[in-house]
Amino acid sequence: MMSLKNRSRQFVLLCGFLSSLFWTSGVEAQNGGIPATSGEPAASSLPQGDIIYLKDQNGKPVPVPRNASVQEYLKWLEEREEQGKTRIPDYDLISLSLTGSADEKSAELEATVSLRVRKKEGAVRVPLQFNEAVLKKISHEGDGDFAFIGLNNKTGYEWNVSGAGIHELKLSLSVPLTRQLPMRRLQLTVPQSPVSSLELTVGVPNASFKLPQRSAFEITPAGQQTLLTLFGLAENLDLSWQSAPESNTDRSRLEATTTVETKLAYGNVVLTALQKIEAISGNFDQLKIRLPESYQLQNLQVKDDLLESISAVEGPKGWYQVQLSAPTSGPVELEWILSQSLPESGELIEVDGFEIQGDVRQQTGQINLMELSGYRLLTQKQDALFRIDVPESSTTQISRSWEFFRQPFHLSFELQKIRPLYAISPTSRLSIEQESLSWNAKLELAVYRGSLDELSLYWPDWQSSGWQITSETRDGVVDRIRVNEND
Repeated sequence: MMSLKNRSRQFVLLCGFLSSLFWTSGVEAQNGGIPATSGEPAASSLPQGDIIYLKDQNGKPVPVPRNASVQEYLKWLEEREEQGKTRIPDYDLISLSLTGSADEKSAELEATVSLRVRKKEGAVRVPLQFNEAVLKKISHEGDGDFAFIGLNNKTGYEWNVSGAGIHELKLSLSVPLTRQLPMRRLQLTVPQSPVSSLELTVGVPNASFKLPQRSAFEITPAGQQTLLTLFGLAENLDLSWQSAPESNTDRSRLEATTTVETKLAYGNVVLTALQKIEAISGNFDQLKIRLPESYQLQNLQVKDDLLESISAVEGPKGWYQVQLSAPTSGPVELEWILSQSLPESGELIEVDGFEIQGDVRQQTGQINLMELSGYRLLTQKQDALFRIDVPESSTTQISRSWEFFRQPFHLSFELQKIRPLYAISPTSRLSIEQESLSWNAKLELAVYRGSLDELSLYWPDWQSSGWQITSETRDGVVDRIRVNEND
């Protein structure tokens, strides 16, 4: 209900609109050569029929009934304000439940959708998604009627439902599965409902599932099958599963490939190793791996967050146990980072390890030695290694590569620092001022062989002679300039 103040304001506005209409019509009559009498617009200047036009705040014509009263106009304003308020939807979903089973090729599901229709007259269009499914059978319960519209590319299967009250639709669906060995994957677009659930029985004993994040679920073994109950379905339902028999690494047989990259970084020898391990039979949830003894483990990352823990094994030095979060047949990718201090000149650098204990059919891989600027590499020993050409397609700077086809392998080499060959081109300028001397020196360094870590400039007695260093500038190659105050 509008207040009197609002009605008075609207009445004034209406009078203003009518005055504007009459004044404008009179001007149009005069411009058209038809005289206006007593301030009234000529009949020929008004639109014919039951509609006339008033200008809105933007000057655009708005149709209104010719014979409308002020009361009718105010009622129309009230109705328009009511329409601008939040509109209650014609229907809403109450619950969704999916039950069924899955084999190697498809999931056969029974979907039950409960919805409330508020619209008392006419039909309501209800899109129910299920875009990826094949509809096999439908049934309806509720006061009213329903009719199938069709399959929309965006909103899926659509129905017209009529009759205010509760309606229940039951649909038999067949959803093809995606095969990603050894996984089976179910993807289905479902309507959003405040209450939703899925009960799916898969024909795999002790199945291991990959579920959407923040899912509430229960997994129940049932003989040669596994029952998954999932609560709170996202719009894009996406889940996978595979066989996960009782873990027993003694019965598992593995294959492994390892790529080791060796480089120098800030006075350290750094090994980065990428291992890819998979089972050709059985499953595994733990690994025992030997790492190079002379290196310290800096980091281990396992793809897909499968790492649960890593610990040193009692007994022989260098062996570690990697515990995974769940049994798997793989492939599992492990990325190791190890380092040791750069040995003194004449000492050997050793590269070995990454050997997996157990029934491993083959352990193959490659060792890549990155370019070592300023050093000469002398190979001392290589066991079970074969020198290979550096791939032309390699995007990294590899100086040498070896390949191995079994474990254990061993590589040892010595790094000899190349005596640098360089030249310095100095430029200096001495300025004599009233009470002081200013000396600006510029040193251009060119390295022709080897590399330089640091450069010392000898200037004896510079302090006792009264000189002071007031400022310094350097390019991106020079990291730091240090002044020895004692010299």
